[in-house]
Amino acid sequence: MIKATTGGGATDRFYVMALKDVTKDETKTFTWYKNGYDKLNNHSEKVGNVNDFGKGKDNTRYWMKDEHSSEYGGLTDGDIWKVIEGKLNSNGLEWFVPSKSEWSAFGYMCYTKMGMTTDNYGDFGLNSSYWSSSMRSERGAYIVSFYGGELDNGSVVDTRAVRLSTTF
Repeated sequence: MIKATTGGGATDRFYVMALKDVTKDETKTFTWYKNGYDKLNNHSEKVGNVNDFGKGKDNTRYWMKDEHSSEYGGLTDGDIWKVIEGKLNSNGLEWFVPSKSEWSAFGYMCYTKMGMTTDNYGDFGLNSSYWSSSMRSERGAYIVSFYGGELDNGSVVDTRAVRLSTTF
């Protein structure tokens, strides 16, 4: 996907989705922020409920911060923010969990330009649903649902697949 640029720079013009989902010890789905359930109400405006195209990288950095540990009981080993530690920088690229709007743009391209449907997303190597880096409420974060062809709400204690994205 190519993003139009404004001004003189071409930073973050090309958005690239990883070819494979994140896994850890053969585990393929993870919680969003298990200890944060029902406690995240003051964060949704910072990382979520707006047109957040281009914010996946910032959202990922925000949720990786240690400051949340004391406030919410810390990240569990099954939370995406803990799982992706060490996977975010490779080959000079910074990888991140896409925002809801970045996932939406990816889905739009798949459905309108590549022939993907809600019945054949698996043929494209995609899982039925993925976490975004965007919050929805004190208990939920946005997910992209390929089986439903939509953005939806997922409880932060549910498990979903994770796929990273990068820009250059």
